[in-house]
Formats: sequence, structure tokens, C-alpha cells
Amino acid sequence: MKSAGRPSLGEGLERLESERFVGRRDELRALADLLSEAAGGIAFVCGPAGVGKSALIEAAAQDDPAGRRLLRLRVGEPQALIELERLDGTAPPLVKLEGFDPDPPAAAFLRSTLLGSLPAGAVVLVESRRLPPADLLAGRLGSAVRMIAPAPLDTPASLALLAGHGVVGADAEAVAAWAAGWPAALVLAATDGTVPAPAALIARLAGDELDGVGSAELTVAALKRTVDLGSLAAAGVEDPAAALRRLRRLSVCEPRPYGVELHPLLRWALRDQARADSPDREREIRRRLADHLHLRSRSGETWQMVELAALIEEPTVRWGFGGGDDPDVRAGHPEAADLPGIERAVIARHGSDWWDWTRRWLTERPESAVVVRGGDGVLRAFCIATSLRRLPDWGREDPLIGRWVEHAEVTAPLGEAVIWREALTLEGGDEERERALLNATATLRSGAVNPRWFYGPLDPTNEREVSFSRAMGAEHLASLDVEVGGRRIECHRIDHGPGGVIGLARDIVYRELGIAPRRAPTPEQVRSALQALRRGGDLSASPLTSPDLAPAEQRREARARLSSAAEDAFGQGPDGRLMQAAIDLAYLDEEADPATAPQALNVSRATFYRRLTVATELLAVALAATS
Repeated sequence: MKSAGRPSLGEGLERLESERFVGRRDELRALADLLSEAAGGIAFVCGPAGVGKSALIEAAAQDDPAGRRLLRLRVGEPQALIELERLDGTAPPLVKLEGFDPDPPAAAFLRSTLLGSLPAGAVVLVESRRLPPADLLAGRLGSAVRMIAPAPLDTPASLALLAGHGVVGADAEAVAAWAAGWPAALVLAATDGTVPAPAALIARLAGDELDGVGSAELTVAALKRTVDLGSLAAAGVEDPAAALRRLRRLSVCEPRPYGVELHPLLRWALRDQARADSPDREREIRRRLADHLHLRSRSGETWQMVELAALIEEPTVRWGFGGGDDPDVRAGHPEAADLPGIERAVIARHGSDWWDWTRRWLTERPESAVVVRGGDGVLRAFCIATSLRRLPDWGREDPLIGRWVEHAEVTAPLGEAVIWREALTLEGGDEERERALLNATATLRSGAVNPRWFYGPLDPTNEREVSFSRAMGAEHLASLDVEVGGRRIECHRIDHGPGGVIGLARDIVYRELGIAPRRAPTPEQVRSALQALRRGGDLSASPLTSPDLAPAEQRREARARLSSAAEDAFGQGPDGRLMQAAIDLAYLDEEADPATAPQALNVSRATFYRRLTVATELLAVALAATS
């Protein structure tokens, strides 16, 4: 029996944990304001598993100015009704409603049973992985509810949390980098001072929720950020529609316009577990997804390039080429309110002359700028990039990139080049978490569909930029370096190869898997593929497609590769245009009649077939360069 005036073991442990609580100043302030309301109130604390919702509520409860008794309830448990019946109505409690799932029964319990049972002055803090349904917030209740969405912690807060558990120094830095700000991962890792086993993290985040989900679909969800029907089918999952429905029901999955996205921390753990349990299957699914996303990207769904790049695992490459994997940041265009903050950062780094040109880009060509914001809306980073096709007339006068433009116009006469003017992380930003998202978004919005060449500035004192440039095989064009404010800015050019940035992304994944590049097709194989497309023949043995794709997907991939190669194979002169038209009418245009093609082009049949033969050989050369 505990001594009078001394805390119990449980109370002592709770106090110890509250003292380890770090960060969340804005969220705690919002909850403190609610707790100070004499009439009481209600707040939803919403966020993914492991983001620290429960710890936030407990920390706020410790400092409740009214000293309310904390009543922990869980929706659907009989004990919740028993606890409510015990209330005498004279002492308003502070209720923590745990595990709220925004379905009709839970909403009815909250609206009718809980709020109807509590006396005035009570406060309800609802812990939920998802936002409440709209009908729950209808009417007067909606205007009274406060919404709080904690995000992953920044690096200083992560290190402070680990220090509270006795983990410091290099071990803490390694754990913080791995955990990416997720409190559940930080606390779990702090137990041993190192990264926990995947099984422990899976159990912590998902419990037994995954028991009814197939291993193949879980592997797809672990490898690809947004899981849709196409990716499940490409991976060989039986009944993709049923698999997607199973994933949608998981509380650790967020709905997206075309599918679902698994909790990022859970993705990492499931990926590592899949690799340990069945490495061959994990490699095969990764390869299938790479082929599938490469095909979709080359077929016009260019945004799938971000998903393709996310399959890359090499850390140095992912830093600038992985598309970003942080749910707490999002990309967009700059707004007028962003300019003062960007101005301060640019002048501090490069001086006012540089800012004069940056401001011109931001105000006259805002579509060439990308900004990254945190979940709180605060600006974290920005960049400016443009393709040659979208370069403004005054872009050649820019003292930084003017000579780069001239060089690129000679290197890439067809305009398949993107020129980065600058990329800068602002105060409060984290270069480790934001650079890849900046780069991927800027590439997609540059106006170049599948650029081959990237020109960009490099600060030789920035070790991450130097390492990334080296990993991507960039060439330092020393003659294009510039001096700004006594600092040298180097011009580095990346050649992604004839397959462009999309082809390189797939090639990097292939290299990581130890897979040799596809063999170059011969002119006869190209001719056979063209004939199969026209006649509906079998393409399973063709080097222009993947043997494990469905026949319709094989036709789509082969057509996409041939059409793309045709854009590169023929010049813009009369002969090139004739060969392009001959290939289209004979093979690629599904509505054309090959028998009438010579008349349509106003040439003899002999001329038509001679040009067709040459065109097929040129296609083979172009395809060999991108295999």
C-alpha cells in the first residue's frame, strides 16, 4: 500500500513520460485555450498512427488549469457506458475518447451518448486517425469543435525526445534520421538505442489489422506510395479490386483520388520484413512495378515518374531524385505572402543583386517556381526551374543562367533540357526532407515531358549537393561557373541518357536489383513488333515489352516505346516527315488503312515501302539507345 502523499508507481511513470514530452508548442497552446474555457468544449486530435496524438492529449491534460479528472474512454467498450453512469454531474471531467473511428455508430455515441451525458464545463478530446465525418460536425456542434492535427517532429525535437530517454550523440542522430520525426518510432527505438526490428514497429502501428490482408498486396503497398488497381494487377495480385477494398478498410491507409496510401512508417517496416521473409518475391514485385510505372510515365501519365523514382533506395540519389516521402510536406506555387520570407533568405545567402532576378522570376514567371510547405502551412523551401520551351525572352539576360541557356540550346536542339536557377531551404526547413520533392515537382512542371539534360547550380561547399552530383554522374561545366557575392556557383549538367529522366529512373532501380538493361532490338524484331501491333499478334517474346505483362499491357508498352522512338528517330526535314508518316499509316495509327497509305502521302508504292524500310531501321537505332 502506498504511503500517504507519495505518488503510485503508475502516477510516477506517467509523470516521467510527461516530462519527456517535447515540442508541439502550437498544438499545446490550442488545447490550453480550450481547457481554459469555462463552458468546456470538444477537440479532435487527428493524425496517422504513431504521430503522437495520445501523448499530446496526455501532456495537455497534465496542465489542465481546471484540474479536471481525466476519464479515458474507448468507443464500443461496455466500460465506457459504466464510467458515464458513475458521473454525478457536479465535477465536469476531462474525457479522452480513444480510438475514434468516424463511422456512424461511433459518431452516434459521441453526439448522443457522450455529449448528452456530460455536464457543462466538461472537455472532450477525441483521438482519431481520420478526420470526423462531415455530418458529425453539422449545425451548432461543428462551429464549437476544434481540429488539431499534429505532424511528425522536426529534427531538434526528435533529438530532444531521444535525449529524454537517454539516447544521445551519434546513436540519437542515426535513430532520428531513420524515424523521420514519428514519435512512436522514436520511443520504440529509444528502448534499445537503435532502430527496432520491423515486426515490433508493425505491431505498434497496426496491431492485428493486417491479418486479413494478402502478402502480395501488402508488398505492393510497402513499395509503391499510392496503391491503385493498375499497380496491384502489374504485381500479379489476384483480384486487384478486392485487394484494394481490403486496403481501403485499414485505419493505417489514407484514401487518395486513385487508390490508397499506406502509413509511411509502416511502409518502411513492411518493406524490410518482405525483403527478409521473401527476398525473391520482393525483388520481382519491385521489378514489375518499375516496368509498370515506366510504361505509364512514357505513355503520358508523367506524374507516375514520381512513383517510379520512389522505388529508388540509394540514399544519396533519393536525396535529390526520390520524389520525397514525407507526409508532412507538400509542394505548390508561391504566393504573394511568401515573397518577404524568400527575399530575406536569398539576400542572406546571395545578396541583393541575386534577389532582383529571383524576384523577377517569382513575380513574372511564378509557374517556374515551386515551394514546399509543412503541414502547418509554413514555407520550408523553394526552387526555380524552367525548360527551354518555357524560357521567357528575358531569361537569356539572367546573369546566372544566361550562358547555360546558350549551351543547352546547342546540346538539346529539340528543347529536352531543364535549367535549375536555384534551390534554397529556408529557416525551419530540412534539406534532408524537402529537396527530392522540390526536384520532382519542378521537373513535372517544367514543360519538358521527359527531359534528357539537367543544368543546375552547385555550391561546392554543400556536401550533399556534391555527393548527389557525383552519384548522378553529373559533368562540371567549369567554363559556365559564375561568381556571386564572392562565392563560386558551379554549373553541373546531368545527362539522363536517351531514355530521358524517366528511363534513368527505371535504370537505377534495375541496377539496384542487379538486373541487366534490356537488350537492344534488331530491325527485324522492330518490324515484327510493328506487324504484331497492326495485326493483333503475339508480343510476349518481343524485346520491346515485358513477358509477364498482360497482352493488352504488352501492346500498350510496345506502342509507347515505338511512338517515343519515332519522335527521336526522324529529323524535321521532308524525308524525316515522310518516314514518320509512313510508320504511322502502316503500323501505329490504328484507324489508318495501310493499303491506301501511298496515295495518302502522294508517293509511289515503291517509294513508300523504301521509306518504310529505312524508317524501321532508324527506329531500331533509336530503340537501341534507350534499351
